[in-house]
Amino acid sequence: MLIAVAFAGQEAAEKIASALKRHGMHAVAVTSGAAVLRRGEAVTLVVCGARLADMTARDLRRLLPKGKPMLLLAPGQRQGEGMERLPEGLTPSRLAERVYGLIGERAAALARAKRALIREAGLSEAAAHRLLQRQAMDTGKPLDQTAREVLRKYGEED
Repeated sequence: MLIAVAFAGQEAAEKIASALKRHGMHAVAVTSGAAVLRRGEAVTLVVCGARLADMTARDLRRLLPKGKPMLLLAPGQRQGEGMERLPEGLTPSRLAERVYGLIGERAAALARAKRALIREAGLSEAAAHRLLQRQAMDTGKPLDQTAREVLRKYGEED
């Protein structure tokens, strides 16, 4: 699960990417639509402003595969087809909730389990992900089931 956070300004992109990372998501800050497109199918969702360094959000939407979710953080801008415009005054927690809703239940459980491991075991995001993968392989269970077991262990059941 990779979330591309694309804004014309690097500082804005990094601020939002950091907020999503604090909620257990793998987010990358970029300033251009081309940088989003280079990541191809690895990108699960795009969070962006109305303008990027090389194109508008509408241009990027047209270039992305149909069905790839895009959240537009641009107060006052009209949302285009395939885009969801988020309201003004959105808190990082509400943004994370909306992103979780879009990426689906399985990915959300995985992200929440990684966040629990980061908090409870002091692991990095990459180390938490590797631990979950290793546990899933060792037990022969699907990754999302292993993630739910970790959530239960730390009292964060679905």
